[in-house]
Amino acid sequence: MNFFPAAANYGAAWCMVLSRYFPSILWGLAIAIGLTLVSAWLVAWLWNWTIPGLFKLPALTFWQAFRLQVIAALLLGGLRTLPFVSGPNVAEVGSNGSDPQLRLSEVNEILLEAERTERAADAHLKESLRLLAILQPAIPGGTAPGP
Repeated sequence: MNFFPAAANYGAAWCMVLSRYFPSILWGLAIAIGLTLVSAWLVAWLWNWTIPGLFKLPALTFWQAFRLQVIAALLLGGLRTLPFVSGPNVAEVGSNGSDPQLRLSEVNEILLEAERTERAADAHLKESLRLLAILQPAIPGGTAPGP
């Protein structure tokens, strides 16, 4: 007697999904591990080629370079900076992953509005100074500004 027929169907569906996508999952995992190891080797090679000669620091082993890469990824932006991680946060250019041209036009609009505001503020300041120059002689003890 089966008390959970839905669970039995769910298990069968899950097994079908796993059997269909398991090779892709394994290939993806193998590629991710391969990219991580190659990038760690690249960090070690670049470090050992450059840093000891410039700063007289010791050379790195492969595993030290791997740990250094993980630490840098965690400090500089989470795991998004590791080569095997992808997702919506990595591909974003502007806010909400918008087109760079669209973001550039938005920035240009903001700059133009700031320039218009600055010009309006300058005009208000000049008008205020002109009115002050007119009204200052009328104030007791006030003197007109010089030329």
